[in-house]
Amino acid sequence: MRRAEHRVVMERKLGRALRKGESVHHLNGIRSDNREQNLELWVGSVRYGQRAIDVRCPHCGKSYLQAALVPDGAEAPALAAEVATTA
Repeated sequence: MRRAEHRVVMERKLGRALRKGESVHHLNGIRSDNREQNLELWVGSVRYGQRAIDVRCPHCGKSYLQAALVPDGAEAPALAAEVATTA
């Protein structure tokens, strides 16, 4: 089964597979432009979803993007620079 290139690029950036409910948005709207810097993680479908950086945990206040960049079970490193580059 062939996988969409933009999803593979985002999974490589995250260091994990995309989770259910996550999608990848092309910032410039050009669907063939799959450069890492042109891709943004969204929660939900692109049409109705929210940017992952804008979603915050109601309990701890961390952004979804910060949590998404940390492999399951690992401690969160300082991600301020990575989060800032996606804004």
